[in-house]
Amino acid sequence: PLYIYHSVPNKVLTIVVPLFFTYKKGEYYLRVIPWLLHIKKVYQEAELYTFFPFYVRIVHPAEYYRFVYYFPFYGKETKGASTQKHFMFFPIYARMYDKETGDYSLDILWPIFRYQTSEDKRTFRLLPYWKNTTPRQDFTLLLPVYYSFTKKDQEKGEAFTFTLLFPIFVKRVNEM
Repeated sequence: PLYIYHSVPNKVLTIVVPLFFTYKKGEYYLRVIPWLLHIKKVYQEAELYTFFPFYVRIVHPAEYYRFVYYFPFYGKETKGASTQKHFMFFPIYARMYDKETGDYSLDILWPIFRYQTSEDKRTFRLLPYWKNTTPRQDFTLLLPVYYSFTKKDQEKGEAFTFTLLFPIFVKRVNEM
């Protein structure tokens, strides 16, 4: 069959093969148009709308979340009133800033370059070098030959540093 329509209380299914498909059950709604690469999905106030891969929009009003992307040119993600991410020709450029917490990140030619800072974390990556620092751990990596990791766990009463210089040196030092 080329056309199917089925309706029962609180459910509706419509199919026009191969052009169109819809399904509705309560507050759940799904529409797919395969030849346009189009999908619309609505559930519990959240909505996904796309003409993949050129346009994607996700909105969730209850969580104050919105994501819009015009591939490959520009995208914006908003969480609440304070957090915003901007994408331009991603993965060439991405930037995030949270006004409330001061969290900031910048990606250029992701994953090659990343700079991230927050109240309790610092990350710098320019591959092959990668440095990540938090109050509980310190991590340094120089691919593929050097790896250093420090972990502090006050609850367990342990702290140690692990260092590897491949293939000639390995060292673990317990600090507590």
